[in-house]
Amino acid sequence: MHNRKYYLVEIISIKTDKGKAIEKILKIENISDNDVYSIGDGANDVEMILKYNGYGMKNSEEIIYKITNKLCNNVAELIEKLN
Repeated sequence: MHNRKYYLVEIISIKTDKGKAIEKILKIENISDNDVYSIGDGANDVEMILKYNGYGMKNSEEIIYKITNKLCNNVAELIEKLN
């Protein structure tokens, strides 16, 4: 078996991000921003984390550590913290 390295390439529109997607859902469902918590681990999560009570994963990309010091190991841990 060959020793292969895999790299992720993420292609996203400059016109949108996860934060904007959540914003649209909140408008449709008539939900308050304050009732939303987010968690992410990469650069594509920054806007969402900044806007929606965001947490980072403890194994995140460096950018997450720069925008929040609220960290969790996983989603279950965040749910426990919120209860």
